[in-house]
Amino acid sequence: LGVFLRPIRRLRLGAAVELPGAATYSGNAAVPDTRPAGRVTVFVPRGDARLRLRLPPVVAVGLGVDLGRVSLDAAGRYTWAPTPRSPVVTTRVIVIQNAEAALGAVPVRAVPLGYRLRAHLELAAAITVAVIPRRLRLVAGYAFRQGATEPSERSSALVDPDQHRFTLG
Repeated sequence: LGVFLRPIRRLRLGAAVELPGAATYSGNAAVPDTRPAGRVTVFVPRGDARLRLRLPPVVAVGLGVDLGRVSLDAAGRYTWAPTPRSPVVTTRVIVIQNAEAALGAVPVRAVPLGYRLRAHLELAAAITVAVIPRRLRLVAGYAFRQGATEPSERSSALVDPDQHRFTLG
């Protein structure tokens, strides 16, 4: 849901909100193996693994100003942390394979994925200069995106850094 306003000719204002929802994924998944060395944990290939994640609301605001041949635009976006903070996969059964023993099926209802997501912020700003009006523009921009994964949860296998982007075109 959003609104765009132009209270005066040179000023643009916008605001939007994305309502909370849920995402459901299905298929096979891998789970972190916290057992001693020599054991492998895998989902049964035909086992229905499903991940349901409640998506948080998102609020976005934007501002634009036109000053002759120059336009300035800025926008921000804030996303709350999804709940549950540790997503859970549900499945009928997992198979535990011990290097010294046969396969053993263990029925389970839910397996936590183990990582946590946090609220994060995104910002973007751009300046546009009309070098030749209606024919050639020069645009410079900057954007920042805060990683959604808690910094304490990041590793070489889960990379989600804060991002800074600069553009020129």
